[in-house]
Amino acid sequence: MIGRRVGAVLLTGVAIGAVVLGASTLTSEAGPAGTAAVAPSDAATGVAADGEAAPAKPGWRWETYADVQLQVPESWAQSLWAGPPDCTEDDWVPEATVFRPGGMRGLALKVCATPKPARQVAPSVVFDGERPGVVQLAGGWVRETRKFGDHLVTVTAGDDILRRQIFESADVVETVDSYGCAPLADRRAARPPAQGGLKSVGEITGVGVCRYSIGGLPIAPTGGGPENIRYARLQASSRLTGTAADRLVRDLVAAPPGVGPTFSDPRRCPPEPSPDLGHDFLILRVQGTDHAQDVLYRYDGCRHHGTDDGSTLRQLTADTARQLFVGVHQLSTSYQAIDKFLIGTPPPVR
Repeated sequence: MIGRRVGAVLLTGVAIGAVVLGASTLTSEAGPAGTAAVAPSDAATGVAADGEAAPAKPGWRWETYADVQLQVPESWAQSLWAGPPDCTEDDWVPEATVFRPGGMRGLALKVCATPKPARQVAPSVVFDGERPGVVQLAGGWVRETRKFGDHLVTVTAGDDILRRQIFESADVVETVDSYGCAPLADRRAARPPAQGGLKSVGEITGVGVCRYSIGGLPIAPTGGGPENIRYARLQASSRLTGTAADRLVRDLVAAPPGVGPTFSDPRRCPPEPSPDLGHDFLILRVQGTDHAQDVLYRYDGCRHHGTDDGSTLRQLTADTARQLFVGVHQLSTSYQAIDKFLIGTPPPVR
């Protein structure tokens, strides 16, 4: 197995959730066990000194879910996984795809045909599974599930070499993945540490995009609702470079100051002073020639939308939303703030 445990700090206890890279962090306390920061050498971490992502092998790319990272061919699509289909004849995917948990299957009255072999036509990776093991499918295809840390990964392929290459690239992320994203992030962290903000980072060398959610996480043993879940889990990560990174940072800085947009529809918004942290958020890992800066991008909830670079609060804008919520970060559910930018302002409530 090829080790891919990359990062800039090592956190102990339950505090893997601190997001740290270079001189800028987005974290508060790490949890009951506390934290211990250790800065390993670049050679040990696999992260270049200027914050470049650890390269995948030629023609392949990195994919991460929670604390598991692996490589797949660059041409593979990305989608959400709703679990195995009810009928064996529907057990196939039309194109090579990486699936993450979170999909939904519509309810329908369907009578399954007499059980028959699934018609496998394309390989897939699912960051999920029923149990470790190997299942032989029709036509020489194989579905294999292995456990990495606390998570299952399932690879279906008709090529034993391809399946082996994917599994050999997989490993548990202990600090940050190849895009600079930690497996967990503290959703109660007030603000990113101020390193001068986005205006002083210098020339942009890259932006890691880390998307987090508390969806699917168990409620704390002490009870209560989602507001009691402190650490959100990494859903997906990516990296912008070149003109794409420059444009994003420029549009982040150009956004109006303050917080917004805000909403008060009582059907969707809790009464103040509820925490209103939302379930989902982004952390943008901006790397510059002068310093690095984390940016918190809140888009879920009602009253606290906006970006925060540790120095300035800015509102969300359509310009930044259209650049971020694409590809592996494309949204699969409705968010009031992002719907406003990507779809339009909803009509008044009557």
